[in-house]
Amino acid sequence: MRVTFVDRFLIFLAIKLRISPLMAHVLLMVAITALFAGMAPDAAVLLRRLDYLAIWFLTCAFGVFVTWFSKGEHRGAWARADVWRE
Repeated sequence: MRVTFVDRFLIFLAIKLRISPLMAHVLLMVAITALFAGMAPDAAVLLRRLDYLAIWFLTCAFGVFVTWFSKGEHRGAWARADVWRE
């Protein structure tokens, strides 16, 4: 399994927040969504449209799923917080 910068960053967040890397990835996607809605002038208007909001959340969910699925045999550890608290 190749460890990328994104993996290292998610593990860093998980250790600091004492949560699993999978949950850290979900929280990162929520933070990116909030930043997108807050900083772009028309983003809040776009996110109010249900079709655009659904596409946005499906894209974020797909990114989280691909990251989790790429862990192979370590998928269980990626979803547990106790492994990363040491």
